Amino acid sequence: MDTRLSYASSRRASATASLMVIVSIIIGSAAARAALVPLS
Repeated sequence: MDTRLSYASSRRASATASLMVIVSIIIGSAAARAALVPLS
């Protein structure tokens, strides 16, 4: 029971970390695109 609980919490932590990485990539690409628009 305890191992299942820790397994679920670790999966939730990894899912949250991957979600933060995806969000940061989206924000970074949007910022780069906004910075490139005035140049072009």
